[in-house]
Amino acid sequence: MRNYELEFKQKIVRLNLEEGRTLKRLSEEYEVSKASISIWVSSCRQKCQTNQETKEEHDYMKENRKMCKQLEKMENKNQLLKKWKHSLRKKSIHQGE
Repeated sequence: MRNYELEFKQKIVRLNLEEGRTLKRLSEEYEVSKASISIWVSSCRQKCQTNQETKEEHDYMKENRKMCKQLEKMENKNQLLKKWKHSLRKKSIHQGE
């Protein structure tokens, strides 16, 4: 079994919890087994139960992920509105001819 540096494990956990990257994607990208990543994430969650500092960091990562999802939704809505506005503009130009 390969040993990984603590910083590396923390990075992988952060990518999963904060950015929402899947275990499969992280496993392929960093050449680490999904089982190892799952253990690291579970370990982080368990530490949150007993360590206030770890819990605060975990909560921060979850909140950041939530906000990133909200931002992505808003950006998608904005793109749709831009397309809709452009489409309406085209229709009004064609109707004025």
